[in-house]
This record gives sequence, C-alpha cells and structure tokens, in this order.
Amino acid sequence: MRGTTTEYGYTMDVVAGKGHREVGHRGATPGVSTAVRLYPDDGWSLIILSNYDRVGNIVLMHIEDLIAAAD
Repeated sequence: MRGTTTEYGYTMDVVAGKGHREVGHRGATPGVSTAVRLYPDDGWSLIILSNYDRVGNIVLMHIEDLIAAAD
C-alpha cells in the first residue's frame, strides 16, 4: 500500500480511582470507543467495546460508580 504511515504507541494509565488502583487505557475513533481497566489489587478486569462514539467511557464511568457504591 502506498501512502503515509502512522505509528501509534499503546500506553497504560495507572491511577488510584474511587478507592481502587486502576491500570488501563481508553480510546475512540469515529464510530468506535473502547475502555480497558485492570484492577490488580482486586484481581479482576473490565473491557468495554462499543460501536458508538464515546459510549465506552460513559459506560466505564457508570460501572466504576456502581463498584464504588458497593464498597
């Protein structure tokens, strides 16, 4: 294929969010949004894949609110 290339690096954020240590990455492009969250201290992970712009982040925030309320 001729043309320009784009190089993209995958990074992970490490944060102390809502009482749980979180490692993850969120992203979106027109028509798609994703969120990956690992909770290493709790031993579980969360992966959200959506066919809509920015919906992955909205769903992630709601799930994190539910988790925080359950503690």
